[in-house]
Amino acid sequence: MAFAAAVPFVAGAWARQVRATTAILAVLAFPSVAVYLGWLYVRWRFVGTAFGGPSHPGPAEAVDLARGAVTVLSALGHCLMYVVIGVAVGVRRRSALPAYLLPVVVLVALVAVGVPQSALVVNLFLTAVAVTAIRAPLSRREWAGLTALAAGQVVMTLTWSP
Repeated sequence: MAFAAAVPFVAGAWARQVRATTAILAVLAFPSVAVYLGWLYVRWRFVGTAFGGPSHPGPAEAVDLARGAVTVLSALGHCLMYVVIGVAVGVRRRSALPAYLLPVVVLVALVAVGVPQSALVVNLFLTAVAVTAIRAPLSRREWAGLTALAAGQVVMTLTWSP
């Protein structure tokens, strides 16, 4: 869903036309929506309720945005590449910045509703987002800086426990 929501910010001019954007959003959002609705149906058939139940509180009871924000901000402290490349995206491609920050918002929402997120998984996810946000061509100096940044992140991840 986050990927589908990010399309208008990162797509080229051809995809910003209303018909193209609608088609792209439908194609990208369909699998997520279908799986979610299928899961709600299975829960309704076997548990008797789509939301809530003895093992899971209902959606309104489980939301803790402060806990989600603290958890994700702590994970961002371990992910240098995401932060540095986020600054570069904000400077070079300001229109793509909302799409770049969308994974952080999604992670905050997931943690807020009670979906556990390992610090390592969050770190790998944000690193993957950062790496995919790099636009070529880069100069040798930029490549050297990114290589040093990646090496620093590996060292920090291995030595600084979350």
